Amino acid sequence: MIHTANADSNANARWFYDGIRAQGVQWDITAQSYYCMWHGTLANLYNNIVDLRGRYGKPVVIVETAYPFTRNNADSEPNAIGDATCDGISATWSGQAQEFDWVQNTARNAGAIGVFYWEPTWYAVRGNGWDPANINGTGNQWDNMAVFDWSGRVNPGVRWTP
Repeated sequence: MIHTANADSNANARWFYDGIRAQGVQWDITAQSYYCMWHGTLANLYNNIVDLRGRYGKPVVIVETAYPFTRNNADSEPNAIGDATCDGISATWSGQAQEFDWVQNTARNAGAIGVFYWEPTWYAVRGNGWDPANINGTGNQWDNMAVFDWSGRVNPGVRWTP
């Protein structure tokens, strides 16, 4: 699997995958990240998946996606996504579940073979920091996008669909 982070630009994806293919690199699965705040519309996601599948003849998987369940911050690290939201969806538990459903449906309809949520368990709790040298003393910038709230309760609306 070769993973690129810039699902917002089909031109960039083509540049990268054309480049590695020209160098003889072989891969089995084309992997992309998709965060609507950085990578644009669901239509953009759809078109990119369709193009990459057809161009390279490889299955496509979305290996990273996430959406905030709150705009608040629970630790000492600033949130990677604070006020940004997409598609008119609020930063709430129901909004997080809705955006994830839409990403899964879009990816499936474009022919992707799967979608992974990143990072579902990275909520604000001691021992879950980003810095290995200070794991208990650091927070993370993803605490408002985990599928668990700050008390460890899972978002009941988030569903992984086949």
